Amino acid sequence: NISTTMKRSLTYGLRRLSFQKAPTRSFSLRRFYYSEEQAVGVSIPLLAPSSSARNAIGRRSNVLHRSIGSCRLLSAPTNERNPQTEILQLLNALKTKLTGGKTPSKKELNRFNEALMTWARTGQADTDRMLLMIDGLRKTKLGDDWLTLDTYNPVLVCHEKKYEWKKAEEQCDWMKSQSNTRIHPNGESYLYLLKAMKARPEKGDETLRKMIQAIKDGHLSKGELNRQHFNVVIAAWASSVSERAVESVESLMKVMKDMDIPINDITFNGLMSAVAKGSTSDDPTLVFQKMKDAGVKPNRTTYLLLATHAANKEQNPEKAEAVLEEIKSNKKDFTNLISGEIYTSCVQAWAKAGDPERTAKVFSEWIQTCRTSVMIQKPKTQEFNALIQAWARSNHPESAEKAEIGLKQMFQLSKTKEFDCRPDNIGFTTVIGAYAKSRGERAGDRSWLLLQKLLQMAQEDPNNPMLRPDLLTYNKVILALIRSNYRTTKDADLGQDRIRQLLLELKTKRGVFWTANRTDQILESIQFELSTSTLEHKMALLQICRGLEGIAAKQSAVDWKTSPRRNLPRSSSKVV
Repeated sequence: NISTTMKRSLTYGLRRLSFQKAPTRSFSLRRFYYSEEQAVGVSIPLLAPSSSARNAIGRRSNVLHRSIGSCRLLSAPTNERNPQTEILQLLNALKTKLTGGKTPSKKELNRFNEALMTWARTGQADTDRMLLMIDGLRKTKLGDDWLTLDTYNPVLVCHEKKYEWKKAEEQCDWMKSQSNTRIHPNGESYLYLLKAMKARPEKGDETLRKMIQAIKDGHLSKGELNRQHFNVVIAAWASSVSERAVESVESLMKVMKDMDIPINDITFNGLMSAVAKGSTSDDPTLVFQKMKDAGVKPNRTTYLLLATHAANKEQNPEKAEAVLEEIKSNKKDFTNLISGEIYTSCVQAWAKAGDPERTAKVFSEWIQTCRTSVMIQKPKTQEFNALIQAWARSNHPESAEKAEIGLKQMFQLSKTKEFDCRPDNIGFTTVIGAYAKSRGERAGDRSWLLLQKLLQMAQEDPNNPMLRPDLLTYNKVILALIRSNYRTTKDADLGQDRIRQLLLELKTKRGVFWTANRTDQILESIQFELSTSTLEHKMALLQICRGLEGIAAKQSAVDWKTSPRRNLPRSSSKVV
């Protein structure tokens, strides 16, 4: 009965095998299929690598039928079992055997322990019920002789999955106090305890140092402590907001060096993350240089940390792109080091800097990389919006037109289903805002048509909240109509009629529409533009606009937790 974890390991192993740059050679792989009567092993010759391996491997399904080179890999459908049900069946079988005066074999008890661990790793196991099952067997003639760490480590895994560090600590203390030395905590037990303390790095640090002291005192074997224990605690410090994070990580790395425990890329990434999050003036690039001097090879996470820090905290797009260029220079490991998140950091950094040309350059490279590599995340609507925002923020004379071209390209790419980039409310609002900023002759007309297109999309897909124009969208359209440089009286009258129509339409809006944005500031901006404009009927329009303040005030008590904008990523919620 092959477990889900082993299935994933097998899939991962095949994927790694397919990317080996080695002469074609034959491998033998044994796959096991579960049957009620017997387990059947099938030996399959495997050829690697193959040109279609990337598309042939890595997709998990109940029936796997993929070509690998000139061979075919077949697997039969597997019936997923409920771990809790399987444990109950094993427990009943053990009790039935004991009732009949027979003693269960070691193999049967090991199978019960393995089922406990499988259940614990699902994250849905009931710790109390698991302990009751174990205690139930202890009360039989088996006693405590059958107990091993494989019996109680699943209990620690249950606490680890729920981050119940206090209960995990109590369980470890109880195991240590027992006379049965076979259930005394080992390195694996302490590892689960440290993982349970992920949200409490100071407790994890304290526990780890107790382990080190126990080794010095001879109460714990040195082999029970390895690099993984340190990396778990370092990761906990790195993800915290403690001011002691950098100091604590550096201290643990010094201990590792003194104990001759090798430091790897995960360790350095933890230090780099702590430095990037801290208020200290230390630069993550200094840690990166120490990493290279130590002969440790950077991985994808390392470069992502550097790019993200440069783009967000330092707001230095040149530095973020330099990270990307270093990855591109490593042609041998480019596929393993590059990621969509790194491209996202560079694109958003240049977009915030208001440099659309550099944003478009990086974005084009990203799209080209996606078309040549299947291992990279493709840009989605949010990333395409960043490119549009770059044009909208710039002082380019045709920034609005360029932003609208980007919106049209999103439509074209989304229709081909090559990219998931269907335009949303944010993209439309950004383009409309660019037209409002331009004050051009066509600004009002283009903004009006874009709003009508967005309303049409919202009507076609009423269940998508990201297609509904909000108060900010209406604000930008009204501003574009007010600022538009009308050449004829007829055009000016049409623009005023449209403004009146939009203001009257706002009167019908209720609920979250008014509470999801900075209502007062938005209405004040409309009133200011109207009061300073040269429109003939601006006083009548101002009167309608002032009436909206009363409607907005009545809706101020409405909770806006259901607003589609509330849960947006921070970078996407900022619209020009």
